[in-house]
Amino acid sequence: MRFFRKRRRRELEGAALEDALRAVIEHNLTVHELLSDADLRELEGKARVLLEEKSFEGCGGLDLTDEHRVTIAAYGALLLLHRETDYYPRLHSILVCPSAFLAPVRHAVGEVAGIETDEERIGESWSAGSLVVSWEDLVADIEDTEAGCSVLIHEFAHQLDE
Repeated sequence: MRFFRKRRRRELEGAALEDALRAVIEHNLTVHELLSDADLRELEGKARVLLEEKSFEGCGGLDLTDEHRVTIAAYGALLLLHRETDYYPRLHSILVCPSAFLAPVRHAVGEVAGIETDEERIGESWSAGSLVVSWEDLVADIEDTEAGCSVLIHEFAHQLDE
């Protein structure tokens, strides 16, 4: 089984990305111009594997487009450059919310111990196999190049820790 998966991944990594999808990466990946041609080819190949192997789902009424999927896959691929990788093996689904979302939090200490409240989040990474991100906040990260942060890189880094 591993042999066939590796072979399929090599095929995906070597196939050219469509011009429209390449344009999305050029526009939305903030570090795009810093990458060499070889790095861009590797990134595109790894993004193709992520697009093929991971399930992308819109939440809160968001209809996912190629821009959503390709942008997210490119950021995930960025952390895999120059690495032997199994492509975030525990990650199965990427949930994309239109904006920040509420997540239940059970407090463990202090006066509120045992109480569950909702917290606003812009991203989460679950060891159970999902990554959740706010598209609105991802776009804000892309547009504010001075901020130097990315909710997607942060959440994909958690997946690497898994």
